[in-house]
Amino acid sequence: MFTKQIRSVLMIGVMVSLILILFVPSIPLPSIPSASATQGGAPAILGFFNEQRKTNAVIDSTLGTGTDLVMDLNVTGEGPLSLNGYDINITFTGTVVSVTGSADQGLGCPFPTCIFGQANLAILVNATTANSIHIAKVVQPPSALVGVGGVVLRVRFHTASTRGASVLHIDSKTVLHNPAAVPYKPIDGYIDNKATASFNYNLGLNMTSRTLIRKVSGTTSAALTASLGLVGTISFDTKIQALGLPLYTTPTFNGTTSTTGGCTPTCSSQTITITINGGAAGSPGTTPSGNYTIVVIGNSTVTGVGQLVKSSWFKLIIKPPPPPVYTYTTTSPTTFTQELGNYTLIPVTATLVSGSPDSIQLDSNCPSKLVGGDCVYNIPSGSSYPFKSNMTVTTNPASTVPGTFMFNATAVTQGTYSEVSVSHFLTFTIHIVKTHDIGIQTTTVSRSFGYNNLILGSHTLQINATVLNEGTVAETFTVNATAKAVAASDSRISFVDANANGVWDPGETIIYDADSSFTYSTGDIVITGTAPTVGTSLSGDFNLRFIDVNLNNHWDRGSATTSKDAVVYDSNQNNLYDASDIIPAGQTGITTPSPGVLLASQSVTVPAGCTPNPPGCTQKVTLSWDPSTLPRGNYRIGTAAVPVPNEFVLGNNFPTPFFSYTQRLKGDVILDCQVNILDLIQISSRFKTPSQYSPFADLNNDGTIDILDLIAVTSSNTSHC
Repeated sequence: MFTKQIRSVLMIGVMVSLILILFVPSIPLPSIPSASATQGGAPAILGFFNEQRKTNAVIDSTLGTGTDLVMDLNVTGEGPLSLNGYDINITFTGTVVSVTGSADQGLGCPFPTCIFGQANLAILVNATTANSIHIAKVVQPPSALVGVGGVVLRVRFHTASTRGASVLHIDSKTVLHNPAAVPYKPIDGYIDNKATASFNYNLGLNMTSRTLIRKVSGTTSAALTASLGLVGTISFDTKIQALGLPLYTTPTFNGTTSTTGGCTPTCSSQTITITINGGAAGSPGTTPSGNYTIVVIGNSTVTGVGQLVKSSWFKLIIKPPPPPVYTYTTTSPTTFTQELGNYTLIPVTATLVSGSPDSIQLDSNCPSKLVGGDCVYNIPSGSSYPFKSNMTVTTNPASTVPGTFMFNATAVTQGTYSEVSVSHFLTFTIHIVKTHDIGIQTTTVSRSFGYNNLILGSHTLQINATVLNEGTVAETFTVNATAKAVAASDSRISFVDANANGVWDPGETIIYDADSSFTYSTGDIVITGTAPTVGTSLSGDFNLRFIDVNLNNHWDRGSATTSKDAVVYDSNQNNLYDASDIIPAGQTGITTPSPGVLLASQSVTVPAGCTPNPPGCTQKVTLSWDPSTLPRGNYRIGTAAVPVPNEFVLGNNFPTPFFSYTQRLKGDVILDCQVNILDLIQISSRFKTPSQYSPFADLNNDGTIDILDLIAVTSSNTSHC
């Protein structure tokens, strides 16, 4: 025996051709036991088979001496989906038979009967001795797998000049590759050409196929009879087995719990009961459905020869339980009207009539049919029938338009037990209307700044809004103008991250990291909380911000010339102080900001169905306001149309962005947060000079820089933030 790897593809081709021509000329093409299942966890069956005599055990006195006999080494398809090579080791009695040739492709073993018939094979081992044959080959490239369910290797045996009996034994060193070793069950061959056989018996089954329907739960069983008949008068002890069964399948014999049967010293038949387990498909413990080639073998010891294995094949067909028959209904009307932006709740029920209680999935085509709308189901706990759910039909005001649309609500079973999907659908017609829809189309402001504590009288600031009615009825509604304080950022506002979660939490100490060292040092300022140990690491949180009442773009602790800025936590990250934001506890000497200051409000009536631009009707609204009472700081000013009853499209009621607005210290013309000679110079240099007009110097907004503006500055002289 020898092992040699051949690397030349050309040499491989030449050697394969020589093997076919010299060793196996004109071997007949057999029909072998086939299998179509490639699932179920059943191990492959690798066994000998002689097509001419339809058996793995050739016991024939007419088989003369010096005669050729072809035996196929066949693999069924229940195991791997494919192979990429083999390592076959066969032993036999050399005084009874010898090997004169083998083939796995070419004229002697063509495709598709031989599974490697079209493969590019590299020979790793090809060695024959007086009592063994060892052949190993691999597909090139190794990733080029071949399907199973056919002949792996065809071997030509030659009987010796003296009659005798020999087992054709598949040695345990035999490996099928995929590319890892593939589990298989072996069936040895047998040759006996004595005038009187050393020993013989017959094994047969009372059926060639059997179909079992798997249950949803529990087991299903079927019985078949294996008939045994002794040829001759010698008593024998024979073991009976069933090979190739799928996972979670149990064979029992003669009504016992034994998974192997037997006759001692003799018997005429064995009843084999095959039991499969029900359950959800693919779950542990559930027998997989499929078509399986099962072989029942008898194994009896022949004195002086070895094990005589006889085989009988049948097809086991395992089918899943029947698919569900169910109804899919609703108690709601299938035609309905819905306001754009509103929702409709529709109950749906799936009721099982018969078949498997497969789990069910509910879906719809609402997103496409309603142009961005959706139908969302609440999923009930459990999945028992009747399966009930509420479908919420919504529309998207940004993309859905009024009109009439049709959509389907679909129920699809998932084949949990039956392995079949069954679909039902309900068709709905929806009339989408938009009765109420008001909004703000445009907004402008007359001035982006003002002066705190300076009453404007008749020269108020103006906010001009164009309001819109896109509904189908006339609307009377309120338009508001609101100012929100800007939450400004300062990278030196830090905190001690006590719980190491990367964000500030209420109760954690807030520090002003004056030297930007990211550690607490003696020059840093404790804004709220307890001072940590010097050297403690400081963390940043972008949502920790401040209200800049000093208008200097950084947080102030407060001094003789500045006010103390409030630190806030911008929870919704919109850079404005809102009611949902947090003012960390423990801050003293601050002015608590307002989450929104109503500047002005006005009621307006807008008709519907305007032309020439239906359906929208617009109207301009002017909101006048006096900023004198607004606290100092930076703001964003915006307008809003207060929603009317039964209005559901609200996106245009609160438009963005807001306008920037700065509320200055009274008299602070140059915006340095103090009033002094520099501000007076700004007034005097422009006094009653239209060409030098500056709105910042026109403090009272009357269009002229005059004595009134000079008085406003001088009355605030030396004041500061």
